[in-house]
Amino acid sequence: KYGENRLMMLSDIIVILSSMLLISSLSVTNLCFGRLLVGVACGISTSIIPRYLLSISPQRWKGIIGSFHQLFITIGIGFSFYIGQRLKDLDIFNISHWKSYFFVPIIYSVIRLTILFIFQ
Repeated sequence: KYGENRLMMLSDIIVILSSMLLISSLSVTNLCFGRLLVGVACGISTSIIPRYLLSISPQRWKGIIGSFHQLFITIGIGFSFYIGQRLKDLDIFNISHWKSYFFVPIIYSVIRLTILFIFQ
């Protein structure tokens, strides 16, 4: 259990660093490296969270809890594709609209930092 907590903290640190890199990136190379780091953090989280959930769940619920984690990940991916298809006809993908949304990764980083310090 101690190793799982360390890996979750490592994932949080990688997400925070990659968010800061994505916020401050001025080149395509930095954007690609930031996205790579986010992917690594997502991979770590996706492999650690089911093990953690299985270790704290009662014996009779282990199969359901282990299955639902992956099921909800795929439902989230499908939902994001659905929303993306619905929003592609709108003109929100113009870069001038997104300049006002630069604070979203900052808010996400603050939330992750808070979670990191609370659950040490």
